[in-house]
Amino acid sequence: MDHHAKPLGDLPELTSLTPDETEKVAALGERRSYEAGEVIYRQGETGGLLYAIEEGTVAIGVTLADGVEKHHMTLPAGTIFGTMAFFDGGNHPATAKAEDDAQIVGIPRAEFDAFCEANPATAIKLYRYLTETVAAQTRLTVDKYLRTVEWSLQISAARDLNLHRLVADEVELQLDLMTGGEVRGTILQFDSSPAGYELLLRSPEHELLIIPYHAIAKLTLAGEHLRASAEAIDPIA
Repeated sequence: MDHHAKPLGDLPELTSLTPDETEKVAALGERRSYEAGEVIYRQGETGGLLYAIEEGTVAIGVTLADGVEKHHMTLPAGTIFGTMAFFDGGNHPATAKAEDDAQIVGIPRAEFDAFCEANPATAIKLYRYLTETVAAQTRLTVDKYLRTVEWSLQISAARDLNLHRLVADEVELQLDLMTGGEVRGTILQFDSSPAGYELLLRSPEHELLIIPYHAIAKLTLAGEHLRASAEAIDPIA
């Protein structure tokens, strides 16, 4: 079972396991191939497996309230993931997809628990590693959350400073979205919703568009005459 042992045995944190322990732990799981872009599990699905990447990479992302998908992290070969839902039996907080063709080992919770009960010394090593993994991923999540809060505060300040004037002047904007698309329209209103702040635009085709702030990657003024309006906007007014 060498192809099973690789994702566990190559992890630096698990080098304290003997070759026999590594083989036994890896043998608990089933190996499956995923094509690039294929979903391993979806956000909101119930957990139950502990995953280890044998080959390839896995992208972890979250779907926001408006359906926008946001990339969170990319995991390389040799990484264990899905730990949160594996531990508490709850739902996955994010979606995992194969970023390229990947080989994944999935270890069921029942088999893992039975093995740990029968092998307490190995179980201590495993739980030490899993605890460190959860802690590292939590630190990364908290760091990203703090940066998002900082960005939101900056955006809120920009809203208070400038958007009142932009709405009053019915300024035309071009929005580059996080999804890679773009939207163009005249700003009519900004408001709050359970999902956060939103812009209401009127498109050149006279359609009303609601764009949440967190879906916007870049916002620029459109049109020559609007550049003149921008110069007239006092950024600290």
